[in-house]
Amino acid sequence: MQWILRQIAQYEARTVCHTYRCLLKKKKKNNNRWKKDKHEKYYEDLKFSVANAAKKLCLSILSYEETDTDDTDDNPTNNQYSSISDLLLWAIFANRKELAEICWLRGTDHLMTGLVCSAILKKLSEKASNVKEQVLSNDLEKHSKLFEQRCLTMMDSMYEEDTKHAIKLMDDEATVWKIKSSPLTFAYENVILIVFTNMTRDNKKMVVFND
Repeated sequence: MQWILRQIAQYEARTVCHTYRCLLKKKKKNNNRWKKDKHEKYYEDLKFSVANAAKKLCLSILSYEETDTDDTDDNPTNNQYSSISDLLLWAIFANRKELAEICWLRGTDHLMTGLVCSAILKKLSEKASNVKEQVLSNDLEKHSKLFEQRCLTMMDSMYEEDTKHAIKLMDDEATVWKIKSSPLTFAYENVILIVFTNMTRDNKKMVVFND
């Protein structure tokens, strides 16, 4: 997976996959000789640079421009959700299905985040297929479909509970990893199939935003 990511954005992929991991290994190996004053600030700063590199890698994969919206502030709760979001993005790049699901459930903006996760995994699946990594490509595609299905299930449930809110949510803008969009617009731009099976009482009519 690392070399596929490096083909997309070499510097960001190296920061996400290699630099931080090497520093962690060094810290663990030399724990007794770790000079806090010398290394700790670099260690803390690097955590933020890894998160930013991952977001830039996400933007490169999906071909989006970075927004000026800052998704963190001094609120501890927001910082907590930001850490979960950063971990989710790492889990997506590492194709860790269980961890990704846990982080997604504990995060915010579930619909928009789920769609972005699905789109990233879909793009990575295509990249893997292009270089004849068919097993990896199939696994990434299955992971992408998992997130797509979670979004569909969530929207069907919300539609049954509150129709107006469910429809409004599709047009509400959210910022996920520096991507600012609405679920409806993002799904259309990334050719994600959105089908609501409960749009009518008889469950026969379906609204398809893209096929």
